Amino acid sequence: AILSGPGSGFGPIAGVGTNQSLGIAAEDAGWISAGIGISAAQSAFGTSSREQMVRYLYWLYGHHPLAKNIISHYVNLTIGEGFKVLWKKETDRTRWRQIASEVKWARRVRRTIRMTYLLGEWFSVFFPLTQQVQRGEDGKLQINGELDAPRNPDEPVLLRGLGPDQIMKVITRGDDDYDRGTTPDAENVIAYARRDDQHFLGAGDVIHHRTEEIGNLTRGQSVIYPVLKYLRYWDKFVDNRHWLNHMRARIPLVRKVTGGAARVSAQAAREQTLPPPGTMLTENQGTSIEFPTLNLDAQDAQHDGRTIVMAIAAGVNLPVYFVISDAADTNYAGLMASDSPVVAMFEGLQEDYWIPDLAEMVEMLTGAGDDEFSVEAGAVMKRNIKTISDACTPLVDRFIMSRQSAAQKMGLDWDEERERIALERSEEAGFRSQAGGSGTPDALPADKGGRPARDVAPGDTGTGDRRPRPSE
Repeated sequence: AILSGPGSGFGPIAGVGTNQSLGIAAEDAGWISAGIGISAAQSAFGTSSREQMVRYLYWLYGHHPLAKNIISHYVNLTIGEGFKVLWKKETDRTRWRQIASEVKWARRVRRTIRMTYLLGEWFSVFFPLTQQVQRGEDGKLQINGELDAPRNPDEPVLLRGLGPDQIMKVITRGDDDYDRGTTPDAENVIAYARRDDQHFLGAGDVIHHRTEEIGNLTRGQSVIYPVLKYLRYWDKFVDNRHWLNHMRARIPLVRKVTGGAARVSAQAAREQTLPPPGTMLTENQGTSIEFPTLNLDAQDAQHDGRTIVMAIAAGVNLPVYFVISDAADTNYAGLMASDSPVVAMFEGLQEDYWIPDLAEMVEMLTGAGDDEFSVEAGAVMKRNIKTISDACTPLVDRFIMSRQSAAQKMGLDWDEERERIALERSEEAGFRSQAGGSGTPDALPADKGGRPARDVAPGDTGTGDRRPRPSE
């Protein structure tokens, strides 16, 4: 086995963190052999190696500062200002709020994204199952139920997440267990085998989350897998620097004694340790004390450390700042410009992977069709809302952009804002009637800023959508 750990089972590569280190060369050979796998058409790891890799990745996230920092930045930048589920009907919106509260939707989304980036893949399983998968008399898999079987919208749905160590195999149409003669393809998954190879889950009950897709491989790969070796280099570098500083902190004392062997022995027996602070030494003419400087040069240590960090940053496609969170030599504002490669990369992850996956999760939880709702991703980073408003206003006025899209650009929930606007205007209408129905803003009570409350514009529906006037 190339991986091992302490008694808990969650540990680093054999020897890491212990006194029996294998050495860099042996560890490199271990990682290379682990990455070869059995076949390029299957996966990068066998079952046992995958389980050990999962344990190691868990250990890294809990113990290695750079590994946790990388995963945390991936999660936070992917979520950005948050994913929002927008519904066309008020009844569906109300029902979704109840379901989202029951399954703890926001927490579930964050956990799913975190585990996918850390472990390379994550499986969302929905119960009750709509498909029954079992082996027939000929040993082939048989699926009872359609691959896209609809769920009962009135039946509560339970959601459970499984890690890659709990799924032994991803079975496709080209697998020998199902149908010979078809090329295996990750897009044609029909079932998932549990660890005992006797229990299966139909593809219609599982959403397979993974972002690092390589060729037609059916399994995912952790975002920090390419830099595992360099994370180990960083550990060695910090460890060596610690011992170097420990050695440099020592103060050697040399006492030179003029005389014969008997006098030297007498002086050595008199004092064998450094004198405590505040001690005044009085020596005769034949004795001198010197404190020599240790010949330990470490001027290139900073360059070596930065080289390792840059290799890690390149392997995970992040600037150095996001790996070590040190802005001493970095212009953070320049890194987070809206047109920077980092923002573009995470916007691509949102659009290509997470919006489709989250939309599928909503469909499974609610039984709704994809034409009844939409999933919108917030901005990767918080932006100046005034700048966005100034840019969106002329587009909305010229009917180039919808108000809903403008709200999305500003990180606002369109449905919530419409409800709040309608509530405010209904309250203002009540205040107006109590003030005598003058219909003028001066007759309305002032808001917290001392300004009179707004009047309802002619043709306004009270929901944020204004009907055109006859003149328009």
